[in-house]
Amino acid sequence: MDYINLLYKKLKSSGSNNYLKRFNHSIGVAVTCIEIAKSNNVNLDFDKLFIAGLLHDYSKYTSISEYERLLDKYCLDKDVLKENKKVLHGICGYLVVLDELNITDEDILNAIKYHVFGNDSMSVYEEIVYLSDFVEPNRTGDFYDNIRKYAYNDYKKAIAIATKELIDYLESLNESIHPNAYLTFESYKKYL
Repeated sequence: MDYINLLYKKLKSSGSNNYLKRFNHSIGVAVTCIEIAKSNNVNLDFDKLFIAGLLHDYSKYTSISEYERLLDKYCLDKDVLKENKKVLHGICGYLVVLDELNITDEDILNAIKYHVFGNDSMSVYEEIVYLSDFVEPNRTGDFYDNIRKYAYNDYKKAIAIATKELIDYLESLNESIHPNAYLTFESYKKYL
């Protein structure tokens, strides 16, 4: 299946002025996933990893009503809709990929589900997509550059740094922080 073209059409149809930027970011994440896995000698199914990275933001512009419909369809708790709208494309986005693209692979779906804040027991697929979202080449600035220093030779340390910096940044803005961010940091701080 041509997931690149499907992603492009999905993002373009959203009507967002940023759809092309989001598309390029998604391509960057997919390519970065493979680069990080190879440079860290992580043996994964690279096709599957590429798809997970590519589709991590597939549902970025999905409406709350569509998430609500999917939560009903799959008999899942709608309390997740109380989360900040900025993170719903991760928490609920895997349902859109499941429903629209018929992808049932748990590694892909979970990598999409946890790419925003991670969790305390991430699979390697989840780890690589989570990290690649921070360090793909279209992300610029000191925040991303600092994480990039470690991503290609000590990806678990890079995850710890990324998570700590994300928490610190969100706290400085007095933004709500998903509990998974704290769980992720607690699980990965041993790599610092």
